[in-house]
Amino acid sequence: MERWILASTLTIACALTAPAVAQTPEELKRDLEALKAKVDRQSEVIADQAKKLAAFEDGRLEADRDAAVETEINRLSERMAKATTVRSGAERLTFAGEFRFRSYWEYGENAADVERDGTWTSAKIRFGILYEFTKNVAAYLDLQSTFAFGHNGHSNAAAPANFDPGEPIHACQAWLEVQNVFGIKELSSKVGRQSVTLGNQFQFGNADWYNGYFFDGARYDWNGENFTITAMALRTATTGTNDGNQFPAYGPFGSAFSPDGHDHDEYYVAYFTLKSLKDMTLDLYWIYANQHAGITLNSLGGTTGGLSGNPAAPAYFHTLGARFAGDVDVAAGLDWNLEVAYQTGSVDAVPGDFDVSAFAVEAELGVTFDEDSKFRAWIRGLFAEGPDGNDTGYLPIAPNRHSNTAAFRARYGQMDVMPMTDAFILTGGVHFDPWECWTFGLTGTWGQSDTDQGAGIDDSYGFEIDAWGEYRYSDALTFSGGLSILFPDDLLDGTVAGPSTFDDDPQFLLWAQARLFF
Repeated sequence: MERWILASTLTIACALTAPAVAQTPEELKRDLEALKAKVDRQSEVIADQAKKLAAFEDGRLEADRDAAVETEINRLSERMAKATTVRSGAERLTFAGEFRFRSYWEYGENAADVERDGTWTSAKIRFGILYEFTKNVAAYLDLQSTFAFGHNGHSNAAAPANFDPGEPIHACQAWLEVQNVFGIKELSSKVGRQSVTLGNQFQFGNADWYNGYFFDGARYDWNGENFTITAMALRTATTGTNDGNQFPAYGPFGSAFSPDGHDHDEYYVAYFTLKSLKDMTLDLYWIYANQHAGITLNSLGGTTGGLSGNPAAPAYFHTLGARFAGDVDVAAGLDWNLEVAYQTGSVDAVPGDFDVSAFAVEAELGVTFDEDSKFRAWIRGLFAEGPDGNDTGYLPIAPNRHSNTAAFRARYGQMDVMPMTDAFILTGGVHFDPWECWTFGLTGTWGQSDTDQGAGIDDSYGFEIDAWGEYRYSDALTFSGGLSILFPDDLLDGTVAGPSTFDDDPQFLLWAQARLFF
């Protein structure tokens, strides 16, 4: 381009300095017009060359544009393989979700010696959107539906009135989180419907193997350098009630109603964690439960009503607890966890009241012997007092009994029939990775009641053996499966009164699962 500029300059200079020899005014005018036209053409050439140079320097040539588009598409594909992030009215949107399908094959008989052999498939679908408005403000919406195959679809010619929709899509989480509250970097808040996990999930866990636990309320966290403090006020809906529009039945707002008198289950929590201890964590907590709907003891449907004669007997009690956990440099790693809890309060039953005065302790020890295969052996034990006279025994709140994570694949057995109250339970096993992306494990669980069942009745729940494995197809997709064999004893085979779906013969459960989690 410099040559073009030099030539143009010389041309103009020569034209201007050439002697005007014997030129008439008409000839001079023609020469000036010709020179002007030549200057205009040279200016166009210079402008065109400058434009091409600018395009080259900015990387906006056609080939470069194609390469840039292809690169961006590849980057987008990589993001979509994990979690998709796009720009919106918020600073950023992040999509997350889960598709989980699990099939069961069950073999055995119930307490009436009726065969309960059969198969079924359960499904859970979740879709979440995280809205980030600034680095300190975020909101999250999580929609969920669970159903068994055959529930959700027009699979027959039945009238619409007979159509079973399964569980409708609903908001299992919807919260607003704010960091740096009042300009204090350690203080944050989360308000709305949310899952809660604390410590080793002995009191509050997410239970993602099933539908999960979700609470409405407010959570405030102080996250300091050496300690954290969490304060929460939570509420859950009482079974069979309708909270209407949060206004009195016949108050000034007319049509709004609340037949349950806003009588919901409520929890107030203060949870302290000390982080400054070397290789160890210390948790201290207080939980007050204003509980009305009874407390589920296990997957068989047993509740505190079995103790009080009223399945919805209100319970008002405090739980005071401490948890110690840590790691020790033994082999490839030794991990341990110890948690103790004491409860005091009352249960308003019919015809009389009961006292809540109970103790529970859970301990776990695990040793990883090899970093490559991740071969780990572990043992976990639980003691939770049962009813004694006028005392109810220990009342579980919302523990994570069973989940898709490694820590709680099956806290006390894959069949999930061992209760976490009135129980002394031992469980242990091994798991290892023989190849990359593969994990196999074997677990055994035994349990018995803390309560003396009387003469001629065994206090044992029984014994369970679980074998399982999983294959991680990708970061998002995992296939897993397992076989469980339960040897039920008197407390699970219908010998004594209470929930039971087994006879005294071995029960078999085979399952397979595909889970896409992103």
